[in-house]
Amino acid sequence: MNQPVNSIPATLAQAAAEPRQRPRLMLAVMLLSVFMAVANIFIINVATPSIQRGLHADFYGVQFVVSAYTLSYAVALIIGGRLGDRYGRRKMLLIGVAGFTLTSLLCGISGSVGVLTAIRVLQGFSAALISPQVLSLIQAQYPPEKRGMIFGLYGAAQGLAASTGQLIGGLLLGWNPWHLDWRLVFFFSVPIGLIILAMAPFVPESRDSDRSRMDWFGAAVAAAGLLLLVYPLVQGQKEGWPA
Repeated sequence: MNQPVNSIPATLAQAAAEPRQRPRLMLAVMLLSVFMAVANIFIINVATPSIQRGLHADFYGVQFVVSAYTLSYAVALIIGGRLGDRYGRRKMLLIGVAGFTLTSLLCGISGSVGVLTAIRVLQGFSAALISPQVLSLIQAQYPPEKRGMIFGLYGAAQGLAASTGQLIGGLLLGWNPWHLDWRLVFFFSVPIGLIILAMAPFVPESRDSDRSRMDWFGAAVAAAGLLLLVYPLVQGQKEGWPA
């Protein structure tokens, strides 16, 4: 049966709108992913006294809950970027977001500071899969004349996450529905992660044209070097190391 003539303009308008909507949704996925990963560095700061009371932990044990995420995040960034180049940036981004969402849920139901710290390490590894893919996707999917604006939005998302993370954490603790207390700070990332995963089909796949073998030894050496650099900066004061 032939399509009615009066429906043809509507069909054409819908087809013309799809190319405009897709980049916007792809950008929303990338900016939400960056916001979630960066905000998690700051949102937990205001919850440390509550975690200490709730899990009956000492001060330094709770501080390592904070720094464990930052350490694993920084150490695994190079490996995360290389995995995206080789196996697909969208694939690694989605694995990172899925891992981040799951570990956020597991953090919220942790029953001891040791378990919470271990899960925070895994959460940092998940975040290290997210950030490099966003930067690579911007380079791959946007023409040079638009990258300046997109990178500006990327920086704004990071700045917004850093400036509002502690505010969000304070509001959640003040609200405290169902008496979840500090656990709500971790649960905050779960719905954001699910929203990102739901919009994932709007992100096109891309990978590096150079499909050379992954240099696992070099990646391990780079990660070890970053660990030796970052760990003293994060934990040196606690350990009593000299300046």
